[in-house]
Amino acid sequence: MKFTTPQTVLLVITVAWVTCFLLQVKKLSQVMKSHPLMDDEIIASHNTFDKRIFPQSDHVGILKRKKTSASRRDHQPTKNSSSFTFPLNQNLVDPLPSHIPPIAKKKKNIDCGCPHICDERALNKRTPRLICKKRIEWLMEKYNDTEEQACEAASESTPFADSDLPCEIECNPKFCKDMKERPKLDITGLEIPDPMYERYEGVVIATKVLHPVDIPTLKQMFCLLSAAYNRHVNYDLLVFTTLPWTFDQIRDLELSVAPTKITVALEGPSLEEHLASMTLQERDFLEKRCNVTKGEKLTWFHRCTEENSHLYNNLGYSWQSEFRAYHIWNHEALKSYKYMFWIDSDAMATKAFNVDPIKVFIENDLNLMFDHFPGGLTRLHEIKQKMMDAYGKAICRVSLTEEGTLKGDICGEKTNPSIRQVYGFHHITRLDMYRKETHQNFLKSMVSDYKFSRRWDDQLAVTVPAVMEDETKVWDHRAHGVHLGLHHNTMIDGKERGKYYSYLNWYANIGKKNWTVARAMCDGLIVDLG
Repeated sequence: MKFTTPQTVLLVITVAWVTCFLLQVKKLSQVMKSHPLMDDEIIASHNTFDKRIFPQSDHVGILKRKKTSASRRDHQPTKNSSSFTFPLNQNLVDPLPSHIPPIAKKKKNIDCGCPHICDERALNKRTPRLICKKRIEWLMEKYNDTEEQACEAASESTPFADSDLPCEIECNPKFCKDMKERPKLDITGLEIPDPMYERYEGVVIATKVLHPVDIPTLKQMFCLLSAAYNRHVNYDLLVFTTLPWTFDQIRDLELSVAPTKITVALEGPSLEEHLASMTLQERDFLEKRCNVTKGEKLTWFHRCTEENSHLYNNLGYSWQSEFRAYHIWNHEALKSYKYMFWIDSDAMATKAFNVDPIKVFIENDLNLMFDHFPGGLTRLHEIKQKMMDAYGKAICRVSLTEEGTLKGDICGEKTNPSIRQVYGFHHITRLDMYRKETHQNFLKSMVSDYKFSRRWDDQLAVTVPAVMEDETKVWDHRAHGVHLGLHHNTMIDGKERGKYYSYLNWYANIGKKNWTVARAMCDGLIVDLG
C-alpha cells in the first residue's frame, strides 16, 4: 500500500501522540506506586497548590476525577466520576516544590493589630451596606491585602464620622494601637425623664429562649431596652430557657447587662424527663405528630403538626406555648415578683419610651396592659367547655372598646367561640391575679388535652383570665398614652409596618444616626433581624 505525503504526515503525528500518551501513563503509574495521592486533595488556587495530608488508614481510598470548585473537598464518589482504588496505609505529607509558594493561611481571628479594642463587638458594626468584619475579609481575599491594609481601608480615621466605611476608628491600625479604649459618645443628660421614673418593688422583665444560641439576640434586646427605659429604673431581668447553659455562657450575658441583676432559669424538666413521665400511648401519639421515624430519637427541634390545623412548629416552640400558658405563673424564678414586663427576645426598642409603662400599670391597679390587640384567634369549640368548667360561664367574643379596654361577650347556649387575643410579644401582667385558683384551674385544663399541644397558647392564656377577672383593668398601651415603639416581625408595636423589614436595616439606616443613646450603648450588638 502506498501512502501519499499527507497520509504519511498524519500517520507520523498519530504514532508520536500515542507514544507520548503511553509514556505519560507509565510515568503516572510509577508515581502512584511510590506516592499514592488523591487528586481531589490537590487544590488549585491562584496557581498554587495546597499540601496533601492523608490520615493513616488500612481502608481503600478512592481517587476521583472531578470538576469542582477549589474550595470543595467531598470525598464521596459522584455519579459521573471515574475512580480506581488504592491502599492508604501511611501518613503522608508531600513537600511542595520549591518554586511554588504555599498559600497564606487565613488568620482565624481578625483584630487589626488592636485586640484590646478591635474586638467582636467592634467588628460587628455596620453601615446600611457593609459589615466591618466581612468588609475586611473581602478586601483581604479580593485584593490580597494584608490584614493591616484591609483594616485601614475599611475603617474611619476620626471617631463617629458616619461615612460609608463600616469600621470605626478602633479598628484602624494607624490609630488604634495607641488607644487605650474605644471612643465613647457622651450621653450625659440625653433622654432623661422629667420627672425621673420611680422604681417600683416586685417588678421583673422576663423573656424566653430555646437555647444559648440566642445569647447575641438577648444582648441586643436587653441593651436596646436599657437605652429606651431600664437604665432609669434598673429592674431585674429573667431569661427562661429550655436547654441548659454553661457557666461561661451565663457569665457572658451577665457582663453584658451589668450592673443589672439577671437570672437564667430552666423552664422545667429535660425532654427525656418529660418523655419518661408519659405513657407509651402518649409517646407514640407525640412521635406520630412529630414524624419521628423508627430508631430516631425525638428532639426539641423536630417539627410537629396538630390534627386539623395549619400549625407546624418545632417541639421546642410547642413546649413554650404550654409553658407560657400555664407553668410560668408559679415558676420558682418568678415567685418573688408581683409584676412581669414580658418581652419576646426578638422585640427591639426603636426609641426612648415616652412614659413609664410600669407606673401607668401600677398606679391604675391594672391586671393586664398590652401593646397590641388582636394577635390571634381561637375558634376551637372545646375552649367553651373549659371556661364553663372553671368559671361557670364562657366568653365567645373579645373586642377592644373605644376607651381602650377589652370587652368579653358571654356565650349563648348555641354560640360558638371566636376569641381574639392579646398579641404575646409584649404585655405587662399582675402575677398574683393569674395565680388565683380559679384562673389556674382554667389554665391547667386548657393545656391538659395532651403534652406539647400547640392548639392553645400563651396569648389565649393571658387574655381570658384578665377579661374574666375585670374588663376595666385590661388596658391597651396607646389608648392610654403609652407609646413604646417596639419593633417585632416587621411591625412597630404590632400596629404599623416599619419603614424597613428588618431591625438590622432600620438600625443601620435610621437608628444609628438618630438614636444617639442606643448607638452609644448598643452599637456592635445589633445582629438580629428582630
